[in-house]
Amino acid sequence: MTDASSALTRHYAEELDAIRAQGLFKSERIITSPQSAEITLEDGRKVLNFCANNYLGLSSHPAVVAAAKAALDKAKLTDPTLANTLIVVTADHDHTLAFNGYGKKGNPILDINRGYKDNQPSKDADGNTYTTLVFGNGPNRPNVRANLDSATVLADNYLQETGVRLASETHGGGDVKLFATGAGSKTFKGTLDNTKVFGLLKSAFGF
Repeated sequence: MTDASSALTRHYAEELDAIRAQGLFKSERIITSPQSAEITLEDGRKVLNFCANNYLGLSSHPAVVAAAKAALDKAKLTDPTLANTLIVVTADHDHTLAFNGYGKKGNPILDINRGYKDNQPSKDADGNTYTTLVFGNGPNRPNVRANLDSATVLADNYLQETGVRLASETHGGGDVKLFATGAGSKTFKGTLDNTKVFGLLKSAFGF
């Protein structure tokens, strides 16, 4: 190692130590369980999974897993090793979903927010309860907020409150997952701009 690289390494180490001392350092958490509303980390801790596109744990729902397996099995009937088949699964957008408050672990994600310290309903500045989940925009924007109860917000036809009133909710600007397997799938890795996906598909097909 040269003197220059040693000095640079020391500089980076000092910068990282300073960041840690300020409480701004974040280590990656390794997930060892299926995706769901509650997940297990490598160290055995169970935590809530605030992933915008998986707040209900639908990616690991048995029906979704079964459908994905059925599609894969069907493709393998004619191409057992997927040497000539590329399967890509993704979404073209997320939504304006946001999380409110400091909810207690185990509180139903669709329910009103309950504080982690006392398990009592959390209140806004006007003294009204609110849900953990809200959207940035959409139709349910009351002129005056009122108290919400569990029976109301857990009903199948309830729409989460929104920050901006629109006729319908719009797309958001967050990241979405992309899964790929088969011929040419190795190029689908890392963080991708969504405009690059079509180009990768073209390259995998050879044109």
